[in-house]
Amino acid sequence: MLLLIDLLGWLGGLLVAGGYALVSTRRIAPESTVFQGMNVLGALLLGTACLTQGSLPSAVLNAVWFTVGIRSLLWRPTLCRHPQPHSSTSSR
Repeated sequence: MLLLIDLLGWLGGLLVAGGYALVSTRRIAPESTVFQGMNVLGALLLGTACLTQGSLPSAVLNAVWFTVGIRSLLWRPTLCRHPQPHSSTSSR
């Protein structure tokens, strides 16, 4: 069982690092569902592995990372756009 947890932790690390690499090389956008999904799943797997190993600080950090990713997936900027100011072309 411990080997499975370790493998899932490594997979989580690869997802988080891979997502960062893809954003850094501009292959995906930081607001993309792919990037946020990689972060959420990676943080969940890493956090679980850390928690089972007794590494509480890392587990808490990954819980925060997971929460930020979930929030980013649920609250999309395209849904909450502020109206653009109109140019004032009043007819006198």
